[in-house]
Amino acid sequence: MDVRRVAEKQDYILQLKQVTKSFASVQVLKDITIALKRGEILGLVGENGAGKSTLMNILGGIHQRDGGEIVLDGETFEPANPKVSQAAGIAFVHQELNLFTNLSVYENLFISGMIKNRAKTIDKRAMKKIAQEKLKELGITDFTADDIVGVLPMGQRQLVEITKAIMKDAKIIILDEPTTSLSNKEKEKLFEIMHLLQKQGKSLIFISHILEDVFVHCDEIAVLRDGEIIS
Repeated sequence: MDVRRVAEKQDYILQLKQVTKSFASVQVLKDITIALKRGEILGLVGENGAGKSTLMNILGGIHQRDGGEIVLDGETFEPANPKVSQAAGIAFVHQELNLFTNLSVYENLFISGMIKNRAKTIDKRAMKKIAQEKLKELGITDFTADDIVGVLPMGQRQLVEITKAIMKDAKIIILDEPTTSLSNKEKEKLFEIMHLLQKQGKSLIFISHILEDVFVHCDEIAVLRDGEIIS
């Protein structure tokens, strides 16, 4: 038995080893190696064009890497498409939220898997109950499962997106510039939930250009510049 491999599986939920990616003749990722521990918040920082989005899109199954290895839960992982990544417990909360503004909170939370009753019709009561319980569990009280997403401010919509990721039983949650359009109060609520998720054993990758937030709320920080990890 490889003792080192066993130790890595216990300590790390995700490892990217010497990952490379080129578009045409331009190499955008150069031997990227980073690791995410269980229950850790990892900050990922770098200027626009540094390669942050490309790296996360590889993890999310949107782009395919050219070289290197991805290890998830101690096993080699091949995110061939977004469905594979989602099924493996990786959730991506994008800057542009993927919500239906004309639907309620609970409908958005169950959009990819509506609950049906014995009569094979959609069980709205059951979905509302589960959604409200999950919001309560996260300490979200500013809106209810019945509220229409389109009337919620951006910070609350962000929380809906995060709740949706959690309800898919995500083990790793990637937050891409989540504070860009939030008020200070909304940011504090977001950070509160991030640390609650951390206590529950979730691992988070927090992408931000606001260094103060990264220093305060992240356990480790990876700095990307021109497609390379420099620190």
